[in-house]
Amino acid sequence: MIKHFDKTGESNILDKTMTLFLTTKDGHITPVNSNIKYHFSMIYDHTFVTFFQAVKDLKIWNDASTDLNKAKVMFMLCDNEDGKILGYSKMCDK
Repeated sequence: MIKHFDKTGESNILDKTMTLFLTTKDGHITPVNSNIKYHFSMIYDHTFVTFFQAVKDLKIWNDASTDLNKAKVMFMLCDNEDGKILGYSKMCDK
């Protein structure tokens, strides 16, 4: 990604909001919106900064009627080879 950006100045992830799952301090996963920005620094050269924002209502499909309250939804992250659970949301503890 960085080599392609360096050559062409084009990127498919810069300045776009993406929903990712991060692990919280208590070990649970939670969805966040992330946005990667580019900044050229005279000291550090190419610099990429990511901004994170907590997700309150999660839109699973591109349909406005499917907004779900994150606090009421169970999330589990599994690997795609053997189904091992890699993380889960706090709602799964209840």
